[in-house]
Amino acid sequence: MATLVERLEASGLRLTAQRRAIAEALDGTDRHVTADDLLPQARARIPEIGRATVYKALAAFVATGQVGEFALPGEPVRYDPNAGVAHHHAVCDACGAVIDVPIGDDLTHLAPPGFVAHSGDLVLHGRCAACAGQTS
Repeated sequence: MATLVERLEASGLRLTAQRRAIAEALDGTDRHVTADDLLPQARARIPEIGRATVYKALAAFVATGQVGEFALPGEPVRYDPNAGVAHHHAVCDACGAVIDVPIGDDLTHLAPPGFVAHSGDLVLHGRCAACAGQTS
């Protein structure tokens, strides 16, 4: 699979040094991070990069369709570099981890009879494998 930088370049987005640093910090197949999570990682590459630059770059990435936004009520938006692959999410109520749940392209089995689904967002809540093994 191509890296996020490669996918953004292929989308036609001009990658400045700042955008490249942010894309490299975001890249991964199962990451769901906030802009504030990315800021220190981007600053490790370009120390003078600012918070507004991170938000603007993320908005540009989302506009290309190569990065998705994932939001839970009362929490900051998280950014998902795995937007090109159909998936839902599982959220660990204990540690807050967000895990991709692969799905097929056919959503008809999830929809009511006669409803024609073209997209969907399903969020499962529970405990991840690591937290499920811990005693409370």
